[in-house]
Amino acid sequence: MINSDPGTQISPKERPSEDASSSEQTATAVIGGVVGQKGRAKASSLDNIGQLFRAVYTGAFKRSTLKRAELSAMRTGSELDESEREEILNLALSDRILDRTRKLMLLGISLDTLTVGNQIREFAGEVLRRHPAFRMKSMTDALANLPEGTTEDRAVRILASQDYTSLAWPEGIEPTKKKESEQCKANAVYCLLLWFWATRGTSVDRIQRYMQENLWKSVTRRYNTEAEKLHVLASVRDPAAASVTSALLEQRALKENQRAEAAQRAEERAVTRMQELNKQLADLDAKLEASKAEVGRLGKKIMEECQAHADDRAHLKNDYEQLRGRVLRRLKDELSLLDEGLHALRREPPKVHVMVDHAERAVDGLKREMERLRRSS
Repeated sequence: MINSDPGTQISPKERPSEDASSSEQTATAVIGGVVGQKGRAKASSLDNIGQLFRAVYTGAFKRSTLKRAELSAMRTGSELDESEREEILNLALSDRILDRTRKLMLLGISLDTLTVGNQIREFAGEVLRRHPAFRMKSMTDALANLPEGTTEDRAVRILASQDYTSLAWPEGIEPTKKKESEQCKANAVYCLLLWFWATRGTSVDRIQRYMQENLWKSVTRRYNTEAEKLHVLASVRDPAAASVTSALLEQRALKENQRAEAAQRAEERAVTRMQELNKQLADLDAKLEASKAEVGRLGKKIMEECQAHADDRAHLKNDYEQLRGRVLRRLKDELSLLDEGLHALRREPPKVHVMVDHAERAVDGLKREMERLRRSS
């Protein structure tokens, strides 16, 4: 929800009527007891930063920017001394709802002069530190931008969830009323977000989200019917604020759509890749099963070959033993014949015919054995 005053959110029925001359200083001249024609008083020029702070916190500064000559004077002018600074900080205590501090910070971020902008930011930061809404440790850490301090979103939630009707004001200062408390909460959140923007570079899109979540959403719930919502839209007095918010939401929606489309494309690529991998896995599974079957077949064949080899070896060994035994018997028999033949030759007289007979029988036996060996091979 957008209103003309960014410091608070109120319904159209609660808005006070505007005074067309509220932002103008007028002067009346009394001459001879006759009231003269009213004329607009000329705003005084500011010569240094101290005058600017005094003008803001006394309510005399009504503009949203500074003149070029004022900026030049503030750039070259001296900084506040401690006594003057403390005096103006005490004056700033009157800004209980932080409306003037918010406007001062808005003025600071609109300047293209770092020197003056930094001075405004530092002074506004000190005003915030002295305000009861920022005295808790989480807020002082947030303003100090400590890396171990509270995160931005948590700091904003803590600041927006405080009970501003029970803030610890100095003695003698009455607590704020309900409407002032609501304005104080809104301005405190705005000041903190302006501080984050100036010191941390927080994006405008994120700042808008913080505002929506912590300030505007609760106000939007008051308007339920179409007529009430239309009344609010038609009562907007600052079209620029509504347009900026709408543009930020459109940009965010566009980014979300782009992210969604990118995520969908990534999901489609992932699904396609998964299907390809599943197909490859199925092929590998089929190859693995085929390999297992081949391994089983080869294993079985190896076992059969091993068994056949063992059988052949046993048979060969048996054949070898049989052959060895037969050859040994044959040799033994033939040696016996030759031995008897030699014994017959040694007799007196030698019996040659016995030797010849035994030798012929031994030769025939060896020939038969050789023939058997030749056939068996």
